Amino acid sequence: MAMVTGGLRAIVVCIDPRQLDASFVGCFYNESYLYNLPDDVDPCGENDEFHALAFGGPMFDAELPVIVV
Repeated sequence: MAMVTGGLRAIVVCIDPRQLDASFVGCFYNESYLYNLPDDVDPCGENDEFHALAFGGPMFDAELPVIVV
């Protein structure tokens, strides 16, 4: 949650279908995403449940443009 409240902007780009439903792909990594994760899924994806692309936040000079298709 600290990453989200700290201004990180990220989108989930892939999931392990054995651990998460496909509906979690393409979602913004935000408070709603974290709230909806199953209890057995690490909120940071530390067990390779999902991977996210960071495209904005205080560590960036400018936000990267992202188009979800």
